[in-house]
Amino acid sequence: MIGDEHIAYSSGYRENIDHYRRLLRTNLTALERNFIERRVAEEQKALDRLASETLLIVTKEQAKPGFHPIEGRDVS
Repeated sequence: MIGDEHIAYSSGYRENIDHYRRLLRTNLTALERNFIERRVAEEQKALDRLASETLLIVTKEQAKPGFHPIEGRDVS
């Protein structure tokens, strides 16, 4: 099952990305803009990695005997 830790990290990455994107809409020096663009890319990469890990967890859960695809849980 997807843990609270995955949810917290996902939320944190999304909030950071939103924050950095808001900063990019302001007047920045080239150095500041480059730094923030790099941070957005790093946060997005981390979010993508977490999403793929989460997909693997969900897929493994669904492969277990007794998993009900509609209810999303083990019904045995």
